[in-house]
Amino acid sequence: MGTFNKVKGDPRVQEKAHQAADLAKEKAPVVKDKVAEAAGAATSKVKSATNGSPDTVDSLNPDRLKLQDQTGPQGTLP
Repeated sequence: MGTFNKVKGDPRVQEKAHQAADLAKEKAPVVKDKVAEAAGAATSKVKSATNGSPDTVDSLNPDRLKLQDQTGPQGTLP
């Protein structure tokens, strides 16, 4: 614990920590925009794959409806 506190309190470590925090604050808007773009692209891709129809989603996973009918545990319980 003493070594940790010694390293943590080192002015060089503090300077690098501040630099890292400043860089993260500077890049945050860019990352936010890229994430938003990727989410929008993924949404568009799913909508185009399903033609925006919930029925198409069922056709992508035919077991979906069957799984919905299976409620509760399956098999025998000890």
